[in-house]
Amino acid sequence: MALYAGKAWLAGPSGEHLPIHADIDAGVAERLCAAALRQPDRHAALLFLGQALPSLETRAPGLRNEGLFALHELIEDAPRRHDWQEHAARARAAVGAEGPELLKRLGFTVTRLDNMTQLLKGGDRRLALAVLLDRSDSPEAGTAKFGNLSPVTYALTKADAWDKARDDIHAAWMVETDPANLQPNVRPLNGRVADFIRANLPPDHDGTTVREALDILEAPWPRRDELLLRDWFAEDEMAGAAKAQMLVGRVRASGLAPFRQPPLLPPIEKEDVTLVCWMGIAPVQAIG
Repeated sequence: MALYAGKAWLAGPSGEHLPIHADIDAGVAERLCAAALRQPDRHAALLFLGQALPSLETRAPGLRNEGLFALHELIEDAPRRHDWQEHAARARAAVGAEGPELLKRLGFTVTRLDNMTQLLKGGDRRLALAVLLDRSDSPEAGTAKFGNLSPVTYALTKADAWDKARDDIHAAWMVETDPANLQPNVRPLNGRVADFIRANLPPDHDGTTVREALDILEAPWPRRDELLLRDWFAEDEMAGAAKAQMLVGRVRASGLAPFRQPPLLPPIEKEDVTLVCWMGIAPVQAIG
């Protein structure tokens, strides 16, 4: 590398006919060389330079654009945003930082999900999932550390799994915010008995006593008690109000409890569901 008047000329990294990268910003070249020197060995450094140097010929040097961003959007449209200067200043302040510290300087709130993934939030919004690699890791190669997946595939799988889990949790919670979803599953027989009592109220009935019997009837019943109720209702020795009074007495003496609606849960947004931990279930390995 040669420096002149704030610009850099680089040649390399290897081969008989070294490619020349001319008129490069000296700061960009310095950071590129520093990143190469931090690689664990010569082979990793050559691999890094071989991937990074071609980006110096683009209008976004240092960015490996491999399906993550639209380069035209970054170069032409993003600088027109009203908050571009604010983000540019934040990016300049992050130069030289690495790992979680880099993410924090860029303005993210970083929450550790597991040993390899970080949830990135802006305010209360979940924005991205970050997988931080060691210098010896390749983003595209599968390793045992990531369950024989590449880091990219691992991150996409983890993000997809969390989105599905969060959606399921949110849906299950919201069911219990609507009283219509918390009503008991009343058997048809219980409904017929309750209708019979309402249509044949005893002349000397106690309103509280009848309401209590109806509340018990309009609750889930065990199968054994349902069979008893069927026998009571089928008895033909009594009819009308007398039969209704008999049914009220037997229902109240059954020991079954009336239905009480559980407290409603407050409505929430999906962003209110946060990850505490992951738990995996694996088959038991055969012994011997």
